[in-house]
Amino acid sequence: MKLFLWLLLFSINTTFAVDKLQIYGDSESEDPINIRYIIIDEQKKLKYKSLVELLQHQTSINIMDNTGGPDNKIDMRGFGITSSQNNLLLINGLRIDENLLENPSIYNIDLDEVSHIEISESPGSIEYGGGSTAGYINIITKKVYDQKIGILLGNAKQREFSASLQGPIKNSSVNVKKSLTNNYRHYNKSQNSVFNFISQNKIFNGLNNIILTYDKLFLQLPGTRSGEELSDNRRGAQYTNNYIEKKINRVIGNYKNEKMPFKLDYSLSTIYDDSLSFTDYLIESKQDRFILSPKIFFDQKFNTLKSTTSVGLDYDFWKYKIKTTSSFGGVDVDGIQLNKGVFLKNILSDEKNKFFSGIRLQDQSFSFDNLSTNSASATINDASMNDSFEIGYERAINKNLEVYSNFNKSYRHSNFNDNFNLFSGEFIDLLDQESKVINIGLLHNNGNINQRISIFQIDTKNEIHLDPVSFANENYPESRRHGIDYTYDYQSDRYSLKLNYLHLRAKFIQGIVNTDLVDKEVPLVPENQIKSTFDFWYSSDTLISLSLNYVSSKKFDNDELNTFSKEIPSYSLYNLKINKSLGKILIGFNCENIFNKRYFTYGGYNSFSNDFYAYPAPETTYNFYITQRF
Repeated sequence: MKLFLWLLLFSINTTFAVDKLQIYGDSESEDPINIRYIIIDEQKKLKYKSLVELLQHQTSINIMDNTGGPDNKIDMRGFGITSSQNNLLLINGLRIDENLLENPSIYNIDLDEVSHIEISESPGSIEYGGGSTAGYINIITKKVYDQKIGILLGNAKQREFSASLQGPIKNSSVNVKKSLTNNYRHYNKSQNSVFNFISQNKIFNGLNNIILTYDKLFLQLPGTRSGEELSDNRRGAQYTNNYIEKKINRVIGNYKNEKMPFKLDYSLSTIYDDSLSFTDYLIESKQDRFILSPKIFFDQKFNTLKSTTSVGLDYDFWKYKIKTTSSFGGVDVDGIQLNKGVFLKNILSDEKNKFFSGIRLQDQSFSFDNLSTNSASATINDASMNDSFEIGYERAINKNLEVYSNFNKSYRHSNFNDNFNLFSGEFIDLLDQESKVINIGLLHNNGNINQRISIFQIDTKNEIHLDPVSFANENYPESRRHGIDYTYDYQSDRYSLKLNYLHLRAKFIQGIVNTDLVDKEVPLVPENQIKSTFDFWYSSDTLISLSLNYVSSKKFDNDELNTFSKEIPSYSLYNLKINKSLGKILIGFNCENIFNKRYFTYGGYNSFSNDFYAYPAPETTYNFYITQRF
């Protein structure tokens, strides 16, 4: 079957004729309508202070706070606590996921650095590999940053300074940012320092774009609050000395040859993690990563049909060093992981129709030496191979109406960190995760009104999940997520209204490992989400924006059996933003949760005490900011 698909796809292009190369950062294929493109124009910069805030207002995306800091989980289509491993975050088409199951860091990306954002609600497993079952978010950066200086001040001792200036060499820019805040909770201070350098230069008959990033985050971790503690003192801390300190050094590059249909993506990164939890549980880790991804593109015409084919290779190498110490023992582990992939993708189109097809073969291997003090020294080797394929169809019914459908088989390898228990020092040997995704959608555009509706179903086997009690990963039984996603967008000269509604059901459907889970709800997945934003231009330079974010109740983490009598309560948040432009000076006021709602987005069930624990979210927060552009 695999060989047949390869031959079928390749036969579409037996001779090659090259059209113009794509501009750096643009999509490498014709735009499928199931990908939303958000252009970061001046209106977007007025409406949203940060990238996370912008994403929070998008349909099918739920932001979950399980640290009390800026590094929140981005959940697409109901994967809850495993969201970081089931939707991809990319910068210029390169993965920035962190293999230690942590949230990829995007809070430090300034909107002034971004050209546009691609949000796909279909898996990106053909081009980007595993871990994209729910979709992906691709952040496309600018070639040159806008020059500016900005200051922000707010409650909870929010302080932020940012500046973007022309770089020391031609066609280069520098961005620096320093932020400090006490956050909402006691012993929850955070400090963040960011330095970005971008440059665009011609080398070897091509254009090379490079981003150098240094990011340092220090965040105090106050821990959770029990149900009783939430009522008594929700801002209190379980721990006073817990923290995480993260340092990221990253190089992201893209090279395109001007005379050949060739593109090379590459990335080098080093991530240092130092964290203290449970009073004396210290984790020190270092990750070195190298990604190399060459691609070639072929365009050809067959009468009225146009064929666009891309072929690519991926080489993704990780090296790890992890050491833990505590009063109950520790582990000392060295590991390496290598992912190798090859993919073929094709789009066949005419004036009204588009046919999408693609296939990917992926091989993963990892090994590690367990030098733990509480476990016998051992060397573990593991390897697996997975495949992914996709077929899809789009049709323009008329100038105002388009429909689409696609089917995707995706996967997620069980990696080094999944299979190693940091507490016990034991190897787990999990199964790889596999998903089948179906999307059917409709897009209607009629003047000032845009509407989008999609119906989807995601069936997942062997979903990898961290048990919050044993702190060991395990495979879930098969689950099904299905729902409907609707967006209404109205625009006029002075008003705009955007309404998003997501209805989602997530249940276990088979219980080979644990038959008691059949027909039980998957934890941390709300059934309904409503997001609405109303914008009013008081004048050509003054914007007033009101927004609503409603999230229905959901099961606590670790309540797979649905036996706990309580759920994470539903909540409605109202936000206000006022911005005024005075020439090149922007003055703004932002207030979130204006009615002082007490809520939390993440909580777990403690079966030993028959109670829950949670990370309380902030009550009313506000800030003032001013930005001078040059």
